[in-house]
Amino acid sequence: RGLTPATMGGANGKPIATVDATGPFRLVYFDIEGAGEKVRLAFVLAGIPFEDQRIKFADWASLKPKTKYGQVPILQIGETELYQSNAMLKYVGLASKSSLYPTEDPVKLVLIEEVLGLLGDFQAAWRPAFYSAIRPAALGHFEIEDEAKTALVKKLRETFMTTDFPKFMDFFTQKLQATAFICGPEPTIADCALVPQLRYFAKGVADHVPADCLKPYPAITAYIDRFLALPKVAEWYADK
Repeated sequence: RGLTPATMGGANGKPIATVDATGPFRLVYFDIEGAGEKVRLAFVLAGIPFEDQRIKFADWASLKPKTKYGQVPILQIGETELYQSNAMLKYVGLASKSSLYPTEDPVKLVLIEEVLGLLGDFQAAWRPAFYSAIRPAALGHFEIEDEAKTALVKKLRETFMTTDFPKFMDFFTQKLQATAFICGPEPTIADCALVPQLRYFAKGVADHVPADCLKPYPAITAYIDRFLALPKVAEWYADK
């Protein structure tokens, strides 16, 4: 089904009446990992079928006005639309009725929320360095020449990689000292959120971020490998 105001517009979407795995589910996002991958991984690990609709950046200008908040991802649940990726992540965890988001274990839920909060802090620390390259005006640089912009990006990213990055890698390493996954022996939605973010930094796609930046953190690289080796996750990435 195509993207139309009826399928994307928040004003037309019905409120969520229940949380279950019956669907149908349709995740609308760009053909990148970004904010959508954690939701995809939650669906994959939960074993809940979903339509993974990947839109083109060239189409975004015409689609954006049809969205509730002018942003994606969007999780369509029948005629209902859900926005904000963390809300989607938790919805899938709840719908799975599994250890991904175990409502019967409040202590585990608190640990999951702690990691999601820590990951949010990590992402917030990276945000200025990231946006310096694509949206410098967001940092107060409204009229910046190319040479100055290049220098700004280099400075912010190199500073992040020598200060905030190792600090957060140490935080995550400490959490992995006695457990296979970030919140215990089984994967949760916190792993679905954390692993794609860690992998981003090791892809070599961001200038001034070395692709081997995780090499000094063997506990983290082993953790990523364990997650990617989960049968459902390995199958998900097999053809990507």
